[in-house]
Amino acid sequence: YRASKASASVLVSLCSVAGEPAFLYTLRSSEMRGMHKGDVSFPGGKCDSSDRDLVHTALRETHEELGVQVMEESVWGVMKPVPAMGGMVIVPVIANLGLLESLTLKPSTTEIEVVFTVPLPHLCTERNQ
Repeated sequence: YRASKASASVLVSLCSVAGEPAFLYTLRSSEMRGMHKGDVSFPGGKCDSSDRDLVHTALRETHEELGVQVMEESVWGVMKPVPAMGGMVIVPVIANLGLLESLTLKPSTTEIEVVFTVPLPHLCTERNQ
């Protein structure tokens, strides 16, 4: 799916928080223009003509939004494209960011209001499914 005809990709960001696996999410700025303002999301966005492929799109967008450089070696895989609102097709790219405590996040204030994590065990609890 790496060379899919998708129009965007997101980085499904796994990390470790106090030794526990977690997903890293963003809350998009409510000041943004467009249909995704105020949404909880993974970092990501539309493909640029300069992007080599959808993995590069996800890594570039993550750097722009969170100020963190994720290396391609941290990518675990690319998932099946997902249809989204407005006819867009989004490709999820899974990557391990490592220890959250060792990352220096510098969220873009024009795009991101909050960065937060949700522990994987919390998501696996039956009442949260």
